[in-house]
Amino acid sequence: LRIRGIGSIESGMVRTPRINAVDMLDLDLDVPELDEQRRIADFLDDQVARIDKIIAAREQQLALTDGMRLNLARDLIAQLDTGPGPPLSAVALIVDTEHKTAPEATGGGHWSAWTGAIRRGELARPLLREIDRSTYLEWTRRTVPVPGDVLLTREAPVGEVALLGPDDQNVAIGQRVVLARPTRLDSEYLRLVLMSPVFDRLVADTTQGSLHPHLNMGDIARMRVPKADM
Repeated sequence: LRIRGIGSIESGMVRTPRINAVDMLDLDLDVPELDEQRRIADFLDDQVARIDKIIAAREQQLALTDGMRLNLARDLIAQLDTGPGPPLSAVALIVDTEHKTAPEATGGGHWSAWTGAIRRGELARPLLREIDRSTYLEWTRRTVPVPGDVLLTREAPVGEVALLGPDDQNVAIGQRVVLARPTRLDSEYLRLVLMSPVFDRLVADTTQGSLHPHLNMGDIARMRVPKADM
């Protein structure tokens, strides 16, 4: 039994649906009048435009909500007494990266989190640089980044932060990026501390007057982490 344009049934088995040029010539199509075609096209254009506006408004709403949450957290952390807080090195493992740029490799299946991909507390995945497995293994000899690790840029630019999540797999830290793995601290709290005025002051004091602002490992290790006994 042959069903034109759909496929065929042979010996009780259904073959993969397909259509060829001869079938296309035999297809009957109901074509509306030109005015009706234009009305349909205009209607669809209008609906697509409406959907695009809804999506844009929703994205703006989410951005505003995230900004309010972050600003509230920053304000709360800024009110904490930083005096008795421990240095970052006492509550987190701090790992530097290779001091060279990882070579890119299209189709490598692994990724380098360079400074440009670390923005406003998150990893900008579309900006990650793709590398191959051998490069990934070389760049993760000191430690393999895992969800919950916090990445910090210490140069070009200084002080951008990202918290690695469950979807951030096969990611190595790139040049001028430091990994902080909390040992006695909540990962989300550390991310907020590094995005708060507490860290801003450290950056300002350390890089004041520098033509090329940067943080060294000692500066980062000595940073006092506010206590959160709340």
